[in-house]
Amino acid sequence: MENDENRFYVCETGVVLFVKEKPGIYEGHIFCIPEGRGRQALNLGHRALKALFDDPTTICVRAAVPLGLPAARFLCRALGMSSQYVTDRFEHFTLETYNGRNR
Repeated sequence: MENDENRFYVCETGVVLFVKEKPGIYEGHIFCIPEGRGRQALNLGHRALKALFDDPTTICVRAAVPLGLPAARFLCRALGMSSQYVTDRFEHFTLETYNGRNR
C-alpha cells in the first residue's frame, strides 16, 4: 500500500487493488464483505477497471483466482477477463486494452 504506483478503488462494501507488476501491467484483487458480493462486486469491478484503463499507460490486468472460489472466477469472466490457463490451484485471467477499449 505504500507504493504509490499501486491503485485502489474503494466503496462501502469492498475494495479493488491493482498491484503494479511492471509498467502498464497490474495484478488485480477484489475484496468484498458478504453484503458487497454479487451485483455490487460486479459494479465495483467495472468502475475500478474503467478508472484504471482511463490511464493510457495501462496495458493489462492479470488475476490468478483459486479454483476453490468459483464466484470469483465467474466475476472475472463477467468483467470481461479472458481465461488464459489453469494450474492445479489457480485459473489465470487477463484483460488488455487498446486505445482505451478492451480487445
